[in-house]
Amino acid sequence: MKVEAVARFGSLRAVPWLAWLLLVLGVLYFVRGLLPPGFSPLSSLAGAGPIFFAAAVVFVAPRDRRFTWAALALGVPPIVSLLADWTPIVWQQVAPGDWVNAVPLLYDLGSVAIGVATIIGLAGLFLLGLALGGVRAFLSVVILAAGVVVALADLTWFFAHPVEQLPVLQAARSVIYPTLNVLGWGFVFAAALESLRSLTLVGTGLVASNVVVRAVLAWWTIGPDANTDLLTLIIAGPLLVGWLAMTAGALRGELNGAAVAPRSRAGRGSGARRRAG
Repeated sequence: MKVEAVARFGSLRAVPWLAWLLLVLGVLYFVRGLLPPGFSPLSSLAGAGPIFFAAAVVFVAPRDRRFTWAALALGVPPIVSLLADWTPIVWQQVAPGDWVNAVPLLYDLGSVAIGVATIIGLAGLFLLGLALGGVRAFLSVVILAAGVVVALADLTWFFAHPVEQLPVLQAARSVIYPTLNVLGWGFVFAAALESLRSLTLVGTGLVASNVVVRAVLAWWTIGPDANTDLLTLIIAGPLLVGWLAMTAGALRGELNGAAVAPRSRAGRGSGARRRAG
């Protein structure tokens, strides 16, 4: 019993401080979804998925540092969203005197920070695809082409609504961010398919499918009698399972191994000739 207790204590001490910090932030993000005015445990847990994934990657510390930087970048948007949401509230409670008047400024700064965090998250998404090995096979190109179709459907839905009154910067963000998100997850899923990392493949596939589902549901006008619980399950369920699979893959060491090159007929033929020789 003493040996087991020492082993457990030693393993906990071996966890990097950054991994502990990310775990705490992930729990706080989940708790935020349990507080009023909204109560959405499934959606908040799915939203915290990138933070827990980043914590797992930091703990494992893959040899290819691109995985670590990509995971941290993917965790930035939900973390900044959490801080931008809670900082003005906390400041309003603790600020002395006239300092409380800075709350509107904090909300404005939080909005800017969320925009910057979104760019960082998109950069991490494409970096993750590159770290997984990129795209080389024909099937992966087909997946990317499907991502382009989904992105075009998103753009069609956006421009089907009045956009003349929108500020130019907001309109640009509404076009660029969703498009890069769709293409990025298609790229990551295609790269995971080629690298043959099983849990990472399942996880990225589910998250990519969530992007497709959101694009489809955007065309559907939700009526007052719609089952919102079912919609939440359809949207957040695959997303949560996808992040859990990616986190489990990282903890299992899938990001430590090299990508498996796709087998081609030429490669099999040359291998057969070498064995025959």
